[in-house]
Amino acid sequence: MPVPPLRRSCRALLVDDEGKVLLQRHVLDHGTVWAAPGGLLEPGEDGDAALVRSVRDAVGLRLAPGVVQHLVWIQTVDAAELGDGAADGLRDEVYLVRVPRFSPLRRPRGHAGMPDDAVTEVRWWSRDEIGSATRAGERFSPRDLHARLLPLLESASRGVIPSPVAIEGL
Repeated sequence: MPVPPLRRSCRALLVDDEGKVLLQRHVLDHGTVWAAPGGLLEPGEDGDAALVRSVRDAVGLRLAPGVVQHLVWIQTVDAAELGDGAADGLRDEVYLVRVPRFSPLRRPRGHAGMPDDAVTEVRWWSRDEIGSATRAGERFSPRDLHARLLPLLESASRGVIPSPVAIEGL
């Protein structure tokens, strides 16, 4: 049986001056998961345009086209793990984007392919808060976000961005 194509998506790992990361709480069929804001690429849209549009739609931040961004992860999630009723999986390109702290949309909304009530909360997280919440049973995407953040942010603060890393699963 042929494997269905993956839906292409982009996400912005928005990091403020304190090193806090903005995440959205998504409701899936099998629970909730905190993930970076983003969305599916629309037909004919390139990654940069999709990132600018999806961040604006998801959290209300208007990124300037061509804003400095770095592809840090390429995350592949199969349909069963997504639990969103789709027959295909997802290929997320996750970009690190430094931004000044801002107040995200008070009423989060879904993006292409997601109902508006699929996102229930948006908040800034420190690495320590992510670690504590993970130990308390909260789910993050990627699963090991807490472990991945410190080396990524330390490298970025020195102006060194590692090559993109492939991640399998939520």
